[in-house]
Amino acid sequence: MARMLRLAIALAALALAGPLAAQDCLPNQTRCDGVCIDPQSSAAHCGACGAACYADEDCSAGTCALRDNDGDGW
Repeated sequence: MARMLRLAIALAALALAGPLAAQDCLPNQTRCDGVCIDPQSSAAHCGACGAACYADEDCSAGTCALRDNDGDGW
């Protein structure tokens, strides 16, 4: 009987928690700080949640790199 009660409580907790975070985001996105982001291009979450780029960097393919301000590719 106690086993059934624990199972019922666990199922109720899952139902109250709502859908899984990964199901709320698009396939190429992940949830960071409650928001769906693209870790391949997000300067605040570059490659992983919380992995922020510096102010003079952009996030490209999940990696922070110095921003090319003059457009010459360097």
